[in-house]
Amino acid sequence: MGVVRTNKPFTVISDNRAIQCAVTGKERITGTTLAGIVGLSKYDTPFTASCKILGLVKIEQNDSMRFGVYAEPLIFAELKRRGYSAFPASEVYGGDVSAYESYEAWPSHWDNPIFGGHLDGIDADGDIWEIKTTSNLSAWIGDATAGTMTPPEYYHIQASLYAMLEGCDKIHFAVAPITPTISRDPRTFDPTKSDALYVVDVGLYPGMEQIIERAGAFYRDYISKGITPEPDFADDRDMDVVRELFTRRDDPDTIIQKYARTHGELERLKNAFIKDLEAELDDLKKEIKEKTDFSDASVCVEYKVDGNLWKISKTYRRSLSEAMLIADGIDAEKYKETTESLRIDKRKVK
Repeated sequence: MGVVRTNKPFTVISDNRAIQCAVTGKERITGTTLAGIVGLSKYDTPFTASCKILGLVKIEQNDSMRFGVYAEPLIFAELKRRGYSAFPASEVYGGDVSAYESYEAWPSHWDNPIFGGHLDGIDADGDIWEIKTTSNLSAWIGDATAGTMTPPEYYHIQASLYAMLEGCDKIHFAVAPITPTISRDPRTFDPTKSDALYVVDVGLYPGMEQIIERAGAFYRDYISKGITPEPDFADDRDMDVVRELFTRRDDPDTIIQKYARTHGELERLKNAFIKDLEAELDDLKKEIKEKTDFSDASVCVEYKVDGNLWKISKTYRRSLSEAMLIADGIDAEKYKETTESLRIDKRKVK
């Protein structure tokens, strides 16, 4: 899962190269970050998980996540059609899942000082539903058709945290494989097909009490103080986040300077372009004047072009000839002359 840096300020602790930042008191360990904190995630480490919890980075939305938001109501409808007791969390806790841009923005469903997160759904007995879409069904160990499939470890830990917070010990996974066709066009997803949706029932992940205890200690040692563990520079997952954190970002003053320079360049090019067009129009006007055939009876010619009526007319103007006035010095009215010009107007026509 890719991440992007947020605008949250931070400093580097010089003696161990950990990251430190301000905390709000609302930071919580969620099911998404729990497995990473205890070293049981393929995506996260204690360092990357703490960076997410502290709001230094956020998960970058991808096609699979967007498809999950799209497919979730369809999956719940299909579960009910198949006879399962399945109620979306929005029906229980309220809120519109489709309105959330990322998991960090989702409100926690539990009032817990350390752990939080959000459910996908529950059943009539209070056990939880987790909706998962996957392009790698082989990550779910076992035979889906035989009902012996088990979830990947990090998903099992995530759901187990939510089950414990909800006060239950049973978990239903609804697993929807994503084919290349579905990736290209989510509208082709049809959960009514037998191979389009599998249900996997499991209990709590073994050793969850110890995992919760370790994670609670991690929260007190790091998250509550606004610090991360030291990154492992031999771990690509840590290095990806470190590179994202320390990629140069322009400050607002620099951005404004760039905007001002770009705006000035735009004005310069626009003015030059306008001058070129004005010169071209002058040349065309001269050519129109030379080539328009005015009959003896009319000094106006009309043309309809692209919904506009263009009216070309001759005008005449008398003016004093300064040269002749200077030469004669008398009778200014006698030396007025008539000059010819061309006027072009347009108006909208139906």
